[in-house]
Parts: sequence; structure tokens; C-alpha cells
Amino acid sequence: MATEATGVFDAKQKLLSTLGWSENPFIKDLRAENRDEFLKYYCAFEAASIVERLAFDAKACMLVGPKGVGKTSAIYFVKYSLPESEFSTIMFKEPPASLDDLAKEVGLRRREGIIDALVSALGGSKKKQRGFTRAEIADHFKKLSRDRKTILFLDEAHLAKAPEMYMEFKYLLDEVPNLRAVICALGKESFPDSFLQLVGEGNVFQRNSFTAAEMRKIIEHRVAAVGERNTAPFPEAFLKELLKDERVLLSPRYVFDELNGFLAALALGKSKWKGAAEYANDLLIQSAIEDAIANNRLKGKISENGKEAKNGKEKERSGIEVAGEQGSEFLEMGREAEARDKKASAALAGAALAQLTTSNAEWWVSLSPSQKQILELLIRNPNGLTLSEIRSATGLAENTAFNSLYQLRGDDDAEKRRKPGIPWPLIGVEGKPVGGRKKNVYRVDDKIKNLFTLH
Repeated sequence: MATEATGVFDAKQKLLSTLGWSENPFIKDLRAENRDEFLKYYCAFEAASIVERLAFDAKACMLVGPKGVGKTSAIYFVKYSLPESEFSTIMFKEPPASLDDLAKEVGLRRREGIIDALVSALGGSKKKQRGFTRAEIADHFKKLSRDRKTILFLDEAHLAKAPEMYMEFKYLLDEVPNLRAVICALGKESFPDSFLQLVGEGNVFQRNSFTAAEMRKIIEHRVAAVGERNTAPFPEAFLKELLKDERVLLSPRYVFDELNGFLAALALGKSKWKGAAEYANDLLIQSAIEDAIANNRLKGKISENGKEAKNGKEKERSGIEVAGEQGSEFLEMGREAEARDKKASAALAGAALAQLTTSNAEWWVSLSPSQKQILELLIRNPNGLTLSEIRSATGLAENTAFNSLYQLRGDDDAEKRRKPGIPWPLIGVEGKPVGGRKKNVYRVDDKIKNLFTLH
């Protein structure tokens, strides 16, 4: 008889067979090494525009946006869409750290002289070779690009360890007629103005999130790739709820997780959605159902016993805390102040270590200075901070900090009317025991935090 674990896989195969799907279309790994498999699943948006620009001789294109919106997949689509008779391609997973690293990655090697080769053969020490110059690398690219245009794909371009390499790439693009570049990065902030001018504003594409209509197109494209041409078995109510929240960073990565969760519940007969039940009939092998039911009953008994034990421990712990609270109040206040100062110092120290990318939240510029200061501080401290910790870290007056927190929580109707483009609320608050007393702890909403990246 099948176990519950093997029953899950049986249920998956039964569901795929019932739906007429050759495989699950909502895989997040697009198998970039396999051109045909990749193109079967990929639904192009900005990537198609980049191909058009390159076909009509754009010198460089750039795609910027937060993690998870498909920038790397986009450059693979561009790579696979270029005719080999006209283009050759070189892919950089991240920017080279120096001209020598660049030369090495493009296959440029310095030839040994006769004396160097003789010394090496006799086991003698070789003198250190000088580094490659930009002119030598440019000559190498000119030779590579005699018959076809060469496209440099630069992924994770914001991670350049040596910012001067941006200008080296600019020099190469200026110097080599048949050289082109496609760049992906979190934002444009890291690039010098002269580099961005070379790219051209019309060749910079921003992808912050996907609209509901775009995500539907992606879902339908994926389903069509495995044999169907609609969004079955997903009820319309489920899709509307999944795609309606504009504060969620809608991306294939996020949506596919939700769709796969729905399919798992459907296959196991656990879906709560009206209209999904008809797909659940006969999707599990009967033995798997029996095993799951028996296992769930056992889990239920264990869970009830565990709850009773937990409740008893919590009551005991609560009694001890109440008894000792008054006697240790002043001691706890001292510890709380010390911990607050340390946490505030750590928050300020952390603020200097990483750059916050804000270009994916267009409404950032509408925030007041104190709102920006507090929101950035909370982004850097995902576990949350109290009002006193926020004041210690920012130096804001109590009224200023409190009012800004009130507005960031979306509780100020006048502020919401003044700034309708901001997706209030930006933060949440919950009461937690701090130093033996209950205090408000402020945190950034997860959906908002996903718009920002520390790098």
C-alpha cells in the first residue's frame, strides 16, 4: 500500500493526466541551457523589445528591476532569438573585476616569447606578465566582430566590484563598431551618466512588477505549452484574488508558488475554492486516500495532546512572570534601555554597509524626509523596532517619529488624500512583550519590503 509521501506523487501524476498536461507548466527553473525547452515556456515582454532594438542596430540595451521579475530569463530569450548568422554572443554571469578578467573570459591569451618558453621548459621562474590594455582587448573584439556583430550579455551588472569597469565597457562599445551590449541590473544608480547616455533613454526598460493582465497572459502561455489553451483548473475567483492586490510584487516567481500550492491542494482533494471540486474526483489512488486519512487522524490525536501540554506550560510560565514582574521592573527597565541603545547603534552601523535600491518604488520620492528615514531603518531591521529604538537610531523628536509612524501605517486619511500614489499602509504594528512589558513593535509590510533591495 502506498505511503502518504508516495501518494502525493501519485496524486500529482493523476491530476496532470486528468488535465491533459504533459508536465507541470509552472516550473520556476526555465532550463536556460536548453534553447527549445526555454523558448517553449518563456513569455516575452521587454525581452521582445530588446530583440527589436538590436535588430535595428541599437548599441546597447538595459533592463532594470527588483529580484524575481525575470531579468536573467529575459537576456536568455534575447540570446536565443538572435540569428547565429548575424550575431555571436558572450554571457557574463556578473561583471568582470578587471581588464585581465575580461580578457580571460573572452578567450584572450598572451603568447609566450621564445625565451619565456625556454625558461619555463627548464623549470625556471617566469617573470610576471603585464596586464592587458583596453586597446588590446578592443583589437581582440574587432577581430571577433569582422563577420558578425558580437553581443555582450552582462547580468547582475550592479554587482561590479570595480566601478571603473563600466567606463571600460563604454570605451569598448565606442571603439568597436560591431560590438553591442545587453545589461541587467537592479537599478541605474550605479552607472555613470556617460554610460547611460551611450545606452540611450529609449533603450532602458524598467520592470517593477507585472499587471494582472500580463500575469494572465503568462499563465495561459504556460498552460498552452503543455497541451491546453485556457486557465483551467483555476476558478476565476481564485485568479482574481491572487492577482488583485497591487501592493504585492507580482512576478512569475511569486505567482507560480501560489498556483502550485493550489494544484497541490486540488490533487489531494483539499481545495477550498468553489468550482475546483469537480477536478478533484478520482485524482487520488484509493489506497493513498486511506493512508492520508489514517495518518491525519493520528496527527490529530498527537496535536490535541500537544496543545494540552503547551497550554499547561504557558499557564505555568505566565504565573511565574506575573509573580516576578513587580520585583524586577526597574532591573528590566535598565536592561531595556541598554538593549535599545545597542540595537540602535547596530541599526545605524548597518545603514552604512549597504545601498538601498529605491528605483523600483516610484512613490518613494513622495515620502517626507522623516518617513523615508523611518521606512529605510525598518527595511534594514526586519525583526522590527519600538518607537524608542527608532528615535534613538534616527534622532527624531518624539512627536515627529510618532506622526510619521502613524502616517506610514495608513491611519492618516489626510496624508492618504495628499499622496494617493503611495500604496498605504507601508508598515504594520503589533504588541509584543519587551523587557517584561507589552510594547508596540513596528515592521515593514512584506509586500512593500520586496520592492527594495540592499546591495
